[in-house]
Amino acid sequence: MSKKSGFTLVEFVIYFALLAIVITAVVSFMLGFAQARAKTIVVAEVEQNARFVLNRVIWSTRQAVQINSASSTFDSDNGVLALTTLSDPTHPTVFNLNSGTVFINEGTAAQAPLTTPEVTATKLRFTRDNTTAGVETVTAVVGMKYNTTNSADFTFNYATTATSTAVIRHQTP
Repeated sequence: MSKKSGFTLVEFVIYFALLAIVITAVVSFMLGFAQARAKTIVVAEVEQNARFVLNRVIWSTRQAVQINSASSTFDSDNGVLALTTLSDPTHPTVFNLNSGTVFINEGTAAQAPLTTPEVTATKLRFTRDNTTAGVETVTAVVGMKYNTTNSADFTFNYATTATSTAVIRHQTP
């Protein structure tokens, strides 16, 4: 009697089925990982832009000597904040929202964007509060969302709103 070596048809089908299951599991895991990574990038981009704009507004407000009420727009989602500063290169400092981008204009320099093209600013609202001691405060609200037209592989909708309040520290005498 001679013994034949090799695989039977049943063994081949079993091995092929096991291989297909393993490959499917690996591909599924990799796609899930890629989507989670893309979502993390989207969230980080939106959050970083909102934090950066808000921190810049708050820092500039704290460095200002007063709010220029005539040039500012309060209690509007498309607000403008104009600050009077002591330094000529930064006087005046103006924040505004235009076409989904938050801009800063310091002194005579050209306005510069504070947000990246990957996000759209949906809200820039300023509220002016005067305390009983005459100290001026500004509350800033920034709304951001991910610009889905610039996403390459995965489209995610993510939006956030951040709020902070600043007190003008350098009051005019």
